[in-house]
Amino acid sequence: MTPRRRPGWFARRRWPLLLAAAAAAVRLIYLAVASRDPLFHTLQHLPDAAYFDRVARDVAAGDWLGGPGVFAVGPLYAYFLAAAYAIFHAGYTALKVVNVALDAATACFIYGFARRAFDERAARLAGVIWVVYLPAVFFTAYLLPVSLGAFLVAASFYFLARAVDGRLGNAAVAGGALGLLALDRPNVIVCAAAAVAVFAVYRKTLGWRKPLAWLVAFAVPVGLSAARNYAVTGEAALTSGQGGITFYIGNSPGATGVFYELGPPGQARPEALNRDFAAAAAEKAAGRRLTPGEVSRWWLGRGVSWMRENPGDAARLYGRKLRLLANDLEVGSNEDFYAAGVFNPLHRVPLPWFGLLLPLAAVGFAAPWRRAPFPRVMAAAFVATYGLSVLVFFVCARYRMPAAPLLAAFAGAGVALLYDGWRGRRWGRAAFLTAVLAAAAVFANWPVAGFSRHDGFGRAYVNYGKYYLDRGEYGPAAGFLKGAAAYNPGLYDAYLLLAVAYDEQGELDEAAAALARGVRAVPASPQLRLAYGAALVGRGRAAEAVPQLREATRLEPANPVAWHNLGVAYFELGRYDDAAAADRRALALSPDDGAAWLALAEALFRAGKADEAYGAAARAAALDASLPGADLTLGTWYYGARDYGRAAAFFQREITRAPTSLAARRDLAQTYRAAGDAARARAAYRDYLAAGGARDADFERAVDFEPY
Repeated sequence: MTPRRRPGWFARRRWPLLLAAAAAAVRLIYLAVASRDPLFHTLQHLPDAAYFDRVARDVAAGDWLGGPGVFAVGPLYAYFLAAAYAIFHAGYTALKVVNVALDAATACFIYGFARRAFDERAARLAGVIWVVYLPAVFFTAYLLPVSLGAFLVAASFYFLARAVDGRLGNAAVAGGALGLLALDRPNVIVCAAAAVAVFAVYRKTLGWRKPLAWLVAFAVPVGLSAARNYAVTGEAALTSGQGGITFYIGNSPGATGVFYELGPPGQARPEALNRDFAAAAAEKAAGRRLTPGEVSRWWLGRGVSWMRENPGDAARLYGRKLRLLANDLEVGSNEDFYAAGVFNPLHRVPLPWFGLLLPLAAVGFAAPWRRAPFPRVMAAAFVATYGLSVLVFFVCARYRMPAAPLLAAFAGAGVALLYDGWRGRRWGRAAFLTAVLAAAAVFANWPVAGFSRHDGFGRAYVNYGKYYLDRGEYGPAAGFLKGAAAYNPGLYDAYLLLAVAYDEQGELDEAAAALARGVRAVPASPQLRLAYGAALVGRGRAAEAVPQLREATRLEPANPVAWHNLGVAYFELGRYDDAAAADRRALALSPDDGAAWLALAEALFRAGKADEAYGAAARAAALDASLPGADLTLGTWYYGARDYGRAAAFFQREITRAPTSLAARRDLAQTYRAAGDAARARAAYRDYLAAGGARDADFERAVDFEPY
């Protein structure tokens, strides 16, 4: 009998290689299509990506500690990017190709894991599911740690499966990969506790050396991060300082189950929210400086207190978060899966991606568990504990992505189980599995009240509007910004930017109308009130502006710009004492603002308080010697004091700084006339006329002026 030949290298690895090639091909095609999106090559609309990029460039430049303070978010991806920048000098597009390579490797690891946890057919099906799973494909186009996270999960469980009957090093690699993931998603640390329990159940199969190797390797990256934080801040925060405020966003009176912008607008940037705003609010409440750990604990305490005081609301909130976690809806954060369809036709096909993956995985979970292999049990424990850890905070599509590789493995097993049940005519088993599939499909695809696929379109359209504004293409910018306001009338910045687009096109009435619509739609926005009030002043409608600007100062009393503009409106109405009072409020908040001191000086002059006006004008000139108007005001004061020499000097300085100032040229001529220097008065008056000033018959007679 002729012995069978051992299959060749390619034959033994045919399926993982084919899956990797297919995954890479699908994602490269996707990137080619996605590159038509005008935002493809920029990070301006992605606060998290921009943060990772900034930190990565600092690290690549030699700041290996990644800046001062506790990390605003998990540091893994910033250091990953830093390595790419330092070693390969990679650009944004090249890094997206790196994401493609990571996803292709993930397909191989999913196959390898599923083959050991289930069987060959399940492994092939799992790999195919990952190849075509559009949410995973979608994230390859972003500089976010999603593809890297999925890769680390798949690699960890592949090597863990190999560790059962393999080398000790496989267990160490598995633990290290999951430990690295904890530097991006700190809630993975909870999964380590579940892993310890599973290791205990399979202690006879694994012994003690492999679990120990896994745990030590897991602890190494987390320990290094904690050591860095301790060296920088004196506190041993494990990864980042965002835990407390992130918990509060997910468990508070304003919580909806997804991220919402806490505090003043602009706090969506990681460093602004997780570090600056979080610390400022906590320290204001405590009345003292707090350490990063104390800040995090303060926010955590607020969230826990709300849950304890509102148990019914908290229970309903967690029910909604569970629905969102298991729902087909891809909840966006920096990115929006559905709005990508504006430029990418691949997103316009309304297929239930997660809404199909989860039901098929549910069938895979219905496989017999008696004598289930260790890798399958560990994967199930990870999916369950990781999902619960996400619920503790808030839900978004990229936060649930680390579970997707393992769900793909269970989904592959689910397809195989369904096929075997019906083809083998095991009717009871087949009917049960089909019922599981149907029930899970209904649960995963039933709409969640208050959420829709269009929720992110408004923000996406604002981002497109910003892009075109920066390029000076105001027509397209206005189109997108009008669309943003239509999709989400509560986006205050859509109206602000739309007004800018109209203003740049000279359509001032349209700009004011856009701001008026914004005030009606978002009446509590101090930014809109301020912008609308300023626009009304500019249109000569100061009386209408005053109520808007007063409301702006009520909504944001610490904004000096709002007080300054209120002073301008009062000045235009001739209410000089009110103008001066508003200017003083502005200066109390911003005492080094030369323009505000000058505005105060002008209001005081008009109110007949020349001595006070002189002091304000002198302060303005001292703060900003190039400020047009300060010397004019000082010259006016000296003129009133009949110190014509100094008055003339200040008017000349004003002309030097602001050559187009007709008032300074006119007042200089008047000063020379008052001083009795008719020759200089005539010369100054001639310069005034040459600059475009209007003739004054009385002045000409007084100085015996004869035009050429």
